[in-house]
Amino acid sequence: IDEDVFWIKRVVRLPGDVIEFKDGYFIRNGMVVEEDYILTQDVTTYVDSSIVVEEGCVFVMGDNRNGSHDSRFLDEQIEIDHIVGKLISK
Repeated sequence: IDEDVFWIKRVVRLPGDVIEFKDGYFIRNGMVVEEDYILTQDVTTYVDSSIVVEEGCVFVMGDNRNGSHDSRFLDEQIEIDHIVGKLISK
């Protein structure tokens, strides 16, 4: 990843979590994830796959699941020490 590029993405999984994309669903540790803050729950633009989040890393996705360039398309997890900020909502 280019060191001069900053992303605003949602951390969707932490180290040790198992992420699956199957039949358009986003699955975490065997359970379908329902995210009420995104427009559509389906993940139709990503191939069926299974990923284990590595120690010291996170998996990030944009809220526009079917149009976001994120960990899925880079085929890359983000190292925790590369996170420079967070948004806290009330």
